[in-house]
Order: sequence, then C-alpha cells, then structure tokens
Amino acid sequence: MAAQKLRNGQRIGPRLPVLGRMAFRTALPLAEHFFRRRHIYRFASDPAQHASHELLTRLDRGETVYLAGINKGGFHNSGVALVEVSAEAPLRIVCNN
Repeated sequence: MAAQKLRNGQRIGPRLPVLGRMAFRTALPLAEHFFRRRHIYRFASDPAQHASHELLTRLDRGETVYLAGINKGGFHNSGVALVEVSAEAPLRIVCNN
C-alpha cells in the first residue's frame, strides 16, 4: 500500500512500505518459531487443524467440550474467555473477562 496525499497535504499510509514488508517477512518466521516452542499456533497450522478435527470428533460423539480463548492485547484490551460447546445446546459463555 503506497502512501496517499490528501488535499490538505497530509499523508495516509506507511512512509516506507517496502521496508515494512521486508520487516514483516523477517519477523513472521521468528515469531512463529517463538510461539511454536510454547505450543501456540496459527489457525491454519497442522497442530491447530488436528486440534480442530479432534474437537469436531468429540462433538459428534455427543461430548461437551470447553474452549479457552486468550487474547494478549498489550497494556489494555487483553481478554480471556471460557466457552462451553455441545451438540445439544447452543454455545454458552462460562466466563469472559
């Protein structure tokens, strides 16, 4: 995305988009390695897909499963939630903070 000039002379967008893309391509593999060692995966990864398949299998057997979601937002806007999922009932939020 290239920077765009507005009528009043202000600029919108990154100042150095090529540098930003290079930094992202460099940082992403390092971040994935860091989180993978802590068993935290992206949704499309093989371990996450395997866990998703296991979850669906358990739901098909009629089991109730609990999902925990954690969002690290920095100094604020972080959150954690616990959700109950079953085939017989709709989703139920057990805890959301």
